Amino acid sequence: MDTRASASDVSTSNLQRHADADRGDGSSIERAANLIMDLWIHWCRERRIGQATRSLALLDDHTLRDLGIPNRSEIEFTVRFCLDC
Repeated sequence: MDTRASASDVSTSNLQRHADADRGDGSSIERAANLIMDLWIHWCRERRIGQATRSLALLDDHTLRDLGIPNRSEIEFTVRFCLDC
């Protein structure tokens, strides 16, 4: 199972749920399901960030600089917040 595809599918349904929640309809069971789904999305994102961070940490310093990461201490920051990489 491809986690990236399933996470994007989940995030699309997440947007729809939030739109539904803004209208005020939904039971406590639905709100609990939404909370669980949000936690799942967060866990999937953190897992992907950890995988990318570990992969980049295996590279040598010269290759990291070529990728635009000047210091090893900035690997996780770059993975988390670099939107145009």
